Amino acid sequence: MVQGFIVLSWMRRRFPWIFIPGLSALLIAVPAPPADAGVNTWTSARLYGGTVYGLAASPANPSIVLAGTGGAGVFRSTDGGVSWHRSSSGMPHDTIVFTFAFAPSAPDTVFAATYASGVYRSTDAGRSWVRITSSIDVGSFYYVAVDPSNAARLFIGSASGVWRSTDGGATWTLLTWPTSDNIAGEALAIAPSNPQVVYVVGPSMLRSADGGTTWTDMDPVTEAASVWVDPSHANTLLVGGLDGVYRSTDGGASWQSVATVAVNDVVSRLVPDPAVPHRFWAGTYAAGLFRSDDDGSTWHSYSTGLPAKRWVRGITFSSAGALCAVTQFGVFRRAQTASSWTPSSSGITGSEVNSMAYAPSNSAVLYAGLQGQGLFRSTDNGTGWSYAGLRGQNVNSVAVSPTGASTIWAATLTGVRRSRDGGVTWVKQFAVPDDAPTTVAVAGSSPSTLYVTTYQSGVYRSTDGGWTWRRLTLPGDVVAFCILIDPTNASRIWVGTRFDGIVRSTDGGATWTSGRGSQPSGYDAVSLAIDPHNHQRLFAAIEAGSGGGVYVSSDSGGTWSRSTGGTAPESADVVAADPSTAGRIYAGDDDPEALGVYRSDDDGVSWRNISAGLITRTPRSLIVQPAGIIHLGTTAFGGGSGGGIFNYTPTG
Repeated sequence: MVQGFIVLSWMRRRFPWIFIPGLSALLIAVPAPPADAGVNTWTSARLYGGTVYGLAASPANPSIVLAGTGGAGVFRSTDGGVSWHRSSSGMPHDTIVFTFAFAPSAPDTVFAATYASGVYRSTDAGRSWVRITSSIDVGSFYYVAVDPSNAARLFIGSASGVWRSTDGGATWTLLTWPTSDNIAGEALAIAPSNPQVVYVVGPSMLRSADGGTTWTDMDPVTEAASVWVDPSHANTLLVGGLDGVYRSTDGGASWQSVATVAVNDVVSRLVPDPAVPHRFWAGTYAAGLFRSDDDGSTWHSYSTGLPAKRWVRGITFSSAGALCAVTQFGVFRRAQTASSWTPSSSGITGSEVNSMAYAPSNSAVLYAGLQGQGLFRSTDNGTGWSYAGLRGQNVNSVAVSPTGASTIWAATLTGVRRSRDGGVTWVKQFAVPDDAPTTVAVAGSSPSTLYVTTYQSGVYRSTDGGWTWRRLTLPGDVVAFCILIDPTNASRIWVGTRFDGIVRSTDGGATWTSGRGSQPSGYDAVSLAIDPHNHQRLFAAIEAGSGGGVYVSSDSGGTWSRSTGGTAPESADVVAADPSTAGRIYAGDDDPEALGVYRSDDDGVSWRNISAGLITRTPRSLIVQPAGIIHLGTTAFGGGSGGGIFNYTPTG
């Protein structure tokens, strides 16, 4: 009996983020015990990390820390950042949260600035939230500053404007200056010794002496991105910019370069250490984290234990030590006496999951390829996950050998690598100059036969397990998004493209039949699946602004028809057939108005949405185990982060 399926997809039409849902060979698989997945409900898997933008500890109780993720809302810690739990009540659970600001005069009051959802206020130290910017016709805000002596007075900033409220966000005033109605800042600070003095740094370099009513220009600082004001002297401030830190003692009328922190990088975070006088911490876009113990005059790298070449997005100080937030990897912690940083994201599910695959020989073993975090492995049906190599890599696609759960291939931006020990060690097997692989697939009926699709160079085939490759010329100049291999014939393949629809070959790519005309011209065929119970029936996920969704073929890809019955996906980015139940198909919709997962029980004739309870609803990868358990890898809408993996056990 044949079980399993192949799901491969790559690259969103709307956004240039790379993603490839994974591969599972179509073989006789050993059914595994059910995963830790809710019945007819979505359960978050224990895959921790992902991009954390905002990080703030309560000034009154440093055991309470808030983390704002890039697509999974707010997480809260009550043990200084050692462990975390979701705390987004009152805001959409998949909100992108950029930053927080606690009110020093009201310790339980904290504000959160978000992408596309406005600014929120909490009066219970981050347990629940209320939106306070409904009256402003702007959705995304990047910074918040609160008057240290008045929690009702605050400033918020978007990409092109600054607003002030004096009543806790009930009403707002758009602040302007003489030469423009728009103030474009990267950061804002209020002088603690005189809260009427306000600074904005960024493309606009401005100082106000009357609380933002009027402004004067400051001398510019190249790529200014962060600011700190001396608590005792309102005219003394530090600004982080290109190469390092700059000091002014005259309210920004002039600047002196204090020290170089990182050449050709920007100091995007500049934070004093509340426990050690004269100590500052600086986070950069790509050079890591730095520390100064002499008020910023000299700096030393303090990045031991942190991932290389990642943006340090947040810095704060808790009861458990210093904390920093790093793009794609989450939160790291460093105790006062520690010599390096250690991961501290337990409970934060914010990873962007590009691809997933289960092992046909042991379906309890799953792999997940993450954006920037490398490869992860589960041996318990997707409940818990552990690191499996390729740290720092964007793993766009993963394939598992049909004969062994520890032999895997991973496609990254720099090529295809193979591991024979479950990800402990890797060997590079494939690379194309000035190009990158989009998908790697292994044939279920021929374990030594592999295919790789690329951005610009078409498809490659190997018949010796990946040691040598032969280029297969596709018809026309197309982008190849995904590949599907017949489970019983390694030479029978289908490739989803842009510009030429779904092309097919019955001789291993020696000749091709064009797909032009079988789908609407110019649409992206980003994911393909074969019916495990009828190999003549195929399913395609088509991404498009209109006319997309799931297409079905009953003649091995000769002709295709769009599925429109019931609540059908409008723009599908992944499709999978259930090996346990004939006729059951799943698809992910990335249309902003219809995000989520859809199910069909009649081979794609009609559909219904099964996304209730799904916290992060933008799908990126999807697999179905032989027992029928669904595993969904997510991304944040727009790319860059996500909500990790969700598991689901269907009934009926």
